[in-house]
Amino acid sequence: MHCARKSASYQKMILGNLVLAVIPARGGSKSIKLKNLMKFKKQPLVAHVGQVIRRCPWIDYSVVSTDHKIIAKVALRSGVNGLIRRPKKLSGDFVGDNVVLRHAVQTLEKKIQKKFQIILMLQPTSPLRTPTLLRSAVVKMVRDKADSVWTVTQASLKFHPEKALIVKNGNLQYFSPSGKKILARQQLQTTYIRNGLVYGITRNCLFRQTHLLGKRCSIIISKGHVLNIDDRQEVLDYLQKK
Repeated sequence: MHCARKSASYQKMILGNLVLAVIPARGGSKSIKLKNLMKFKKQPLVAHVGQVIRRCPWIDYSVVSTDHKIIAKVALRSGVNGLIRRPKKLSGDFVGDNVVLRHAVQTLEKKIQKKFQIILMLQPTSPLRTPTLLRSAVVKMVRDKADSVWTVTQASLKFHPEKALIVKNGNLQYFSPSGKKILARQQLQTTYIRNGLVYGITRNCLFRQTHLLGKRCSIIISKGHVLNIDDRQEVLDYLQKK
C-alpha cells in the first residue's frame, strides 16, 4: 500500500532531504500496562503507526525504538523497516524524547552509513494521524526553513494557564501571578497544547539545539477532537462520540 503519486512540486520540496520516522515505544507505562500494544480499532497502537508509514513512500526509513520484544515484533510486522534496541538507561519514566531520538538516529546512521536531514517522531498513542498530515508537516517545515514542526490543538480557555490554580502551604493561589488581573476571557491570549500526531525536527536541531522545540518551530493546528491515549477512559470517551 502506498500514498497517491507525489506531485512534481512536492518532489521538489523534499529533494535532497532523507526522512527518518522514529516510533518511540517502550514497554513500561504507569497508566496502562503495555500501552503501546493496546488495541484501537482492532489493531495494536504501534501497528497503526507502521500502517501509516507504509502509505508514505517519501519516508526513506522507519525504526521502532523499544525495549520490548513483542512491541518490536508487532511494529516490524506492520511495515516498520528496522529495530533500535533501547537500553535500560533510556527506558525510564524521566528520559526525554530528544535523548531517545538521538540514540535512534546515531545507531541507525552508523549501521547504514547514511545521514538523515529530517526526523519524524510518531508516538503510538496518537493513532488518528494520516499520510496527508505527515506530508503536510514535512512540506511546511521545509518551506518555512524551520528547525521543527509540531501539530497542536487550541486549548480551551477554561484551562488557560492564567486561570489555573495551585495549592501552596495549604492555601489556594493562582498558578501565574498575572491571574489576579484577568477579569474577562477577552484578556486571555490563545494557547495551544501538543497533540502528539506529528513531531518533525531537523537533524541539525536535534543534535545542536538538543530540543524538539527548535528556535524556529512551525505549527499545524489540528481541528476537532484529537485522540491522545493516556488512559483507557480516553478511548471509551472517543468511541462513545462515534
